[in-house]
Amino acid sequence: MSVDSLGYTSIARNLLDGQGYRTAYRTSVPAWPPLYSLILAGGTAFGPDPATVARWLNALLCGANVLLVGLMLRTAVRAKWLAVLGAFAMAVMPDSLRVHSMIWTEPLFVLLVMLALWLLSRYARRPARSCLVAAGVASALAVLTRYAGLSLIAAGTVFVLAAADRRARRRLADAVLFAGVACVPLAGWMLRNALVAGSAAGRTIGYHPPTAGQVRGAVETLSRWLLPQWVPLSARVAALAIVVLGIMSVAVIAAARAHTSAAPSPRPRPGLCALLATFVVLYAAQLLATVWFVDRYMSLGVRQWMPAFPAALVIVLVLTDTLLSAPRPLHRAGVALAVLTSLLAFWYANRAFWWVSWAREHGLGYRYDRWRESPTIELVRQLDDDVPVFTNAVHVLHLYTGRLTTEVPSRYFYRSGKPNEHIDKQLEQIAEQMAGADGVIVYFDRGKGGSHVTREELEAAIQLRVRYETADGVILELDQ
Repeated sequence: MSVDSLGYTSIARNLLDGQGYRTAYRTSVPAWPPLYSLILAGGTAFGPDPATVARWLNALLCGANVLLVGLMLRTAVRAKWLAVLGAFAMAVMPDSLRVHSMIWTEPLFVLLVMLALWLLSRYARRPARSCLVAAGVASALAVLTRYAGLSLIAAGTVFVLAAADRRARRRLADAVLFAGVACVPLAGWMLRNALVAGSAAGRTIGYHPPTAGQVRGAVETLSRWLLPQWVPLSARVAALAIVVLGIMSVAVIAAARAHTSAAPSPRPRPGLCALLATFVVLYAAQLLATVWFVDRYMSLGVRQWMPAFPAALVIVLVLTDTLLSAPRPLHRAGVALAVLTSLLAFWYANRAFWWVSWAREHGLGYRYDRWRESPTIELVRQLDDDVPVFTNAVHVLHLYTGRLTTEVPSRYFYRSGKPNEHIDKQLEQIAEQMAGADGVIVYFDRGKGGSHVTREELEAAIQLRVRYETADGVILELDQ
């Protein structure tokens, strides 16, 4: 469970209750596309709660994503064992397991992205517009799951326009068809948001380059795909750079061989790699642009980069197959790459075993044992229902107590990073509401770096005293 997880599940409940696309606090969220919550609501209509539906859905999506990676490789490589290796690596990759263990949109997004890319590759082999329309539908569903799907639409459009074996007019018509099918549902959703919520996507434009912490988070995540975390970061960065440059070099060689071959292969492997690489590049560019101009504090960690992993995995294994079928010395390079990829997959499996054992024991996100065993949460459960509660952990308290609480002010706005100029007025309002109904402030010790006002700032602005103090937080009341 995470903040977003609670949002998706509460939206699903409100949809079933006829309250519309709103969170538990009855706020509209245009920043979240609707498809995932709609699926949760559909499953919940048959009885189980949204969290249970999400667990079963994630299990199905995990299997489907593994199957789709294997299927894509099976149609793209001669050495069929590489398809098995790719499916195995996708199944045991620790970051993939983590993403599929959370109530997040990424598992569904990965499935729709890979499905769209697979359909586009089939269209490249046999230019039937039925495959193109199907790819457009998958892309439309992807962008209704995460706005990051815009990079998929852009990649597909570029790929269709670049098809060298078709006339320019046909390429242009097909690109317009694909982009139209993919974008029309998104346009309808954004129009709805503008009319209902007053914002098409719940975002504001600004200028805030990525911080050193965000860049480090991205490098940490990507380098852990290749080497353990205990390896020095500088060594992991060097390995990552070598691998990227190596893949680019092999891709150029593969494209050159395909261009000069007298009998081209019926499997357009370089074209598939070009499509996947275009998506990866545009997806990374969209992530950076989002941080740069839209969402200042968006993490660039496991969750954000996961959609790029299956595409990168397929690229590596397709190029491995290309090298294995090439004459020496390229064949030897292919053998070496195959051995390294196999070792990497089994290293993933070893890491996955320990990660799953740890996660089963301690929990993930808001199900982590720190929250499940919190003495502060236990004290909140004992409060009367009519006591107003102000806190720096509204989502945690709603999850464990079912109580709707009010968030204490933040020093800055999360997405834009702009300072909150109304803190003093908001603190005055909290003091007034506490005085009128014997309210309390429940403040958790969550370490440094949060956006909320600190306990010291609260005590300086409002005359407070401690009612209870525990190992992980404090409950404060007015000192009257």
